Amino acid sequence: MSFKVGRVEEDIKRQLSLLIMNMKNMSLASKEIYVVKVKMAENCLKARVYIRSLKGVIYAKQAISLLNRAIGFLKHEISKNLGLRKVPNLEFLADDSLEYEEHLEELFSKIKKEKSGVKGEI
Repeated sequence: MSFKVGRVEEDIKRQLSLLIMNMKNMSLASKEIYVVKVKMAENCLKARVYIRSLKGVIYAKQAISLLNRAIGFLKHEISKNLGLRKVPNLEFLADDSLEYEEHLEELFSKIKKEKSGVKGEI
């Protein structure tokens, strides 16, 4: 990743966080969402924005549908505030890494229990 891409990713992340916090949509505010990460393509034409909700993945997915309706506004504000001539196309995705981590921990604990049960029988 080039320095420019990394800098633009962080700038877009910061701007989106501020814009989301200041949006007057009450249903969006009730989701308690925040931007986890922005991952841009090397050509800076597309940006994946990972969103997480403190209430869970379902609320993050609901917030994504609201954010998709506001993409035009968000791109305009990013362009204005960051001075970018071309703002990348924004794609919002729910970040479910916490739920995935919990799922893996459950699987590992099951494996541990099964292993300890097998050792006791021998």
